[in-house]
Amino acid sequence: MSKQKNLTEDELKLLQVNVNKLKQVHIELGRLENQKHKILHQMGETEKEFDELQQNIEKKYGKCSINIENGELSVIEQKEDIKEFDDNVTLITENDVVDLLNVSKVTLNSWRKNNILKEHIHYIRIGTTLRYKKESLLNFNEDE
Repeated sequence: MSKQKNLTEDELKLLQVNVNKLKQVHIELGRLENQKHKILHQMGETEKEFDELQQNIEKKYGKCSINIENGELSVIEQKEDIKEFDDNVTLITENDVVDLLNVSKVTLNSWRKNNILKEHIHYIRIGTTLRYKKESLLNFNEDE
């Protein structure tokens, strides 16, 4: 039969202190993740409100850029050649894409910036607005 060994009192206290520190770090990390989730949700809601506001402004004034300091509008001329795709393409907003692909806006923006989503294939720019091609996203494979 082997004799049972114990840590020294100092070793045990040091171990307990470190375990408690790790527990506190995990608790703090969980709190920060929860806070991050709430902020991302707020950002999503704010972007949704912004998109709705932008759509209402475009309905009232047409495509335009706005000086945010004084509210001055500059009409954006629509080019005739903007219809570079056929009439069967459905253009959707960023919020629609988030729902369609079940990804965050952060992921969507990252895909665009890293050229995973390609301009003219997956999305187009209309003035300062991005619109996504629903049909190409339905067939989208992130690994392509």
